[in-house]
Amino acid sequence: MPSSLGADICCLLPRFISSEPRITPSSSRGITPQAIGIPMGPTAIDLNTHVAEQLSALPLQEGGLVVAVSGGLDSCVLLDILIRVTGGWQLHVAHLNHQLRSDSGQDAVFVRQLAIDARLPCTIGLANVADHAARHGESVEMAARTCRRVFLRRTANRIGASWILLAHHADDQAETVLLRLLRGTSPTGLAAMAPVREGLLRPLLGVTRADLRQYALDHQLRWREDPTNQDIRIPRNRIRHQLMPRLQQSHNPQIVSAIGRTAGLLADEDAYLQQVTEQAMKRVVSERRAGRIKLECSRLAGYHIAVQRRVLRQILQELASTQGHWGERVGLVLDLLYEGAGPLRELGGGLRVQCTGELLIMRVSRAEPFAVPLSVPGRTPVPRQSADVECRWCEANEFDRLRPTLDLTEAVLDMGQFSGELIMRSPRSGDRLRPLGMDGRSKKLSDCFIDAGWPRILREDAVVVTERQQSDRIVWVPGLARSEHYRVDVGSEKLMHLQFTEQPMDSGPMDSGPMDSGDGER
Repeated sequence: MPSSLGADICCLLPRFISSEPRITPSSSRGITPQAIGIPMGPTAIDLNTHVAEQLSALPLQEGGLVVAVSGGLDSCVLLDILIRVTGGWQLHVAHLNHQLRSDSGQDAVFVRQLAIDARLPCTIGLANVADHAARHGESVEMAARTCRRVFLRRTANRIGASWILLAHHADDQAETVLLRLLRGTSPTGLAAMAPVREGLLRPLLGVTRADLRQYALDHQLRWREDPTNQDIRIPRNRIRHQLMPRLQQSHNPQIVSAIGRTAGLLADEDAYLQQVTEQAMKRVVSERRAGRIKLECSRLAGYHIAVQRRVLRQILQELASTQGHWGERVGLVLDLLYEGAGPLRELGGGLRVQCTGELLIMRVSRAEPFAVPLSVPGRTPVPRQSADVECRWCEANEFDRLRPTLDLTEAVLDMGQFSGELIMRSPRSGDRLRPLGMDGRSKKLSDCFIDAGWPRILREDAVVVTERQQSDRIVWVPGLARSEHYRVDVGSEKLMHLQFTEQPMDSGPMDSGPMDSGDGER
């Protein structure tokens, strides 16, 4: 989750509001069954038992439960059920004001009054959702979901709650499946929302909207209506008010339950494929470093296409800084895998990929150039890499001992004329050096990369060590070449040993959990 969200969300400190005076403005009273003229009737299912059974299966801890309450029908029913089932035990009401409507503050007043009436603690948050959507290039619906999720997790972390309860129901699930199907998605996307995942519980996911409304009528609950839920310019609302009624009337009156069962089956199969994918990751990923992952092409190509797609999608999601729809990008990477060695390609969304024939390398886009002085003697971290460069002075007679084991990650240099400062920096256009063994001839650094077979996608990771006093003359490029200028010979007396070290990193699967559906909601 992007750290910039902190500027979008303001949490008001919770207060144990049972001791506060009641707030009774008419606008906070909400909608009653009588107000909308619906007759009372029996509840279709025993929702209290339904929710109680789900709670009993959870490893509840002392931190309690955060209940997300928007003030609408669904969340008001969930809150009422939880109060009856738990007696209010460690429930904490949380409401986020998205500031998308001029009267959205009244929703917060209404929810706060519900908490007062139930003698429960309550946290009210503010989020500038419209601004977040504009700055991050997201839809308002996606931005609202992102801000809401951050707010709820922060609330849970602050009070030590073990679970966050959400009021999504069976109709929400069916709408989500249809919305993703129309947009195009993966089997993971069609599995839609999970009943339990990563501290989130949706105890009403198998319950229809009609059942919830009937419960609200039977128990004389109050709630508020959000007028934007009637706006058919919003894709989800068009599905809710136009497509779903037509499908129920013309095709299957039980379409909500049918879609829910299908989503459940897909979720089970998705969980199995995720296990297969994690095992494949252990074999396929040869190196994983900050912002860069290498895969062995032959091993990846040996898996079924379904596993190939999932491996690539999981890696892209891990690398990406934003959410997105991954199908097209995964298809492009697969094309590169099958074509073999080829040029660097931009995937969009800050991602790049290149196939060398043996390796498929994916990474985030180019970072800002850096230039930092090396500690002499000492160890200097390489910016944005899990690596460092160590410099130390050494005696002339030590060279004979070091020489047999020297590789290009080390250099022993004659620094007899050294009087300036060593700088570690990024490669620059026009860089040249005099590689050791070329009789002092100068060569473009870019040509050195090509001759050494460095894939273009890895060249920006190269570390260039220069001597500032000598007009930024290149001393050494770890892994590539040393400079002829600093060759050690029998007359060398002032020697420096430099060593480039990458920190060992796990080459197994990334700890990213289940793959995201593509629109951030599981």
